[in-house]
Amino acid sequence: MLCMTFNDNLNFPPNRSELYANFISALLRRWLASKSIPHEEIYKHLSDKRKIEMLSEIACKTFQNDEYLIKQKDLEGYIADFIKISRKQKRESLVPDSYNILKAIEVQHGFLVERTHNLYTFSHLTIQEYFTACYIVENRPETLKSLINCIADEKWREVFLLTVEQLNKNSADSFFNLMKKSVTA
Repeated sequence: MLCMTFNDNLNFPPNRSELYANFISALLRRWLASKSIPHEEIYKHLSDKRKIEMLSEIACKTFQNDEYLIKQKDLEGYIADFIKISRKQKRESLVPDSYNILKAIEVQHGFLVERTHNLYTFSHLTIQEYFTACYIVENRPETLKSLINCIADEKWREVFLLTVEQLNKNSADSFFNLMKKSVTA
C-alpha cells in the first residue's frame, strides 16, 4: 500500500485516511491498466465514486454485523440492491448482474477476495474499516450518532479514527461534542 501510494504521488499523505484514499484511487485507476486485465463491460459503467459508495455500503453492513467472511449470495444481494437504488437515483443504464460485478471487483481491484468456495472477505480488515468510515462520513449525521453507540467497543477503534480524519473541522467538533454528551449522560 505504501509503495503504490508513494509511486503514484511521490510523497506520503499526512494521515492514514488519506493514505487509504490514495491507495484505493490508485487501485481503481492504475492497477487495472497496468495488468492489462479486460474490463467487465457491466462494471466499468459505475464511476469510481459509485464503486467506492457501493463498497462502503457493503463494508459498513458487514462490519456492523461482525461479518468478516461474507457469503457470495449475500454480496450479490448487496450489489443488486445498491445498483437498483442507484439506477433510480442516478438514472444509470446498468443491469444488476451481481455475480459478474463481484468477480470484476475481485479480479480488477482485489478489494474483495474469495477465501474459500462462495465465501469472501475484504482483502484486508483495514480496507473494510476504511470503507466503513467512508460510509459513516458520507451518510452523516445519522451514522455518526450510531457510531457513538459503539464507543466502548474495541472493534470500532480504527473506524472511529478513520472517520474523524475524514471529517472537516466543524463536523469533527460536532462529533466530539456528541461523544462528550454520550459519555457524560
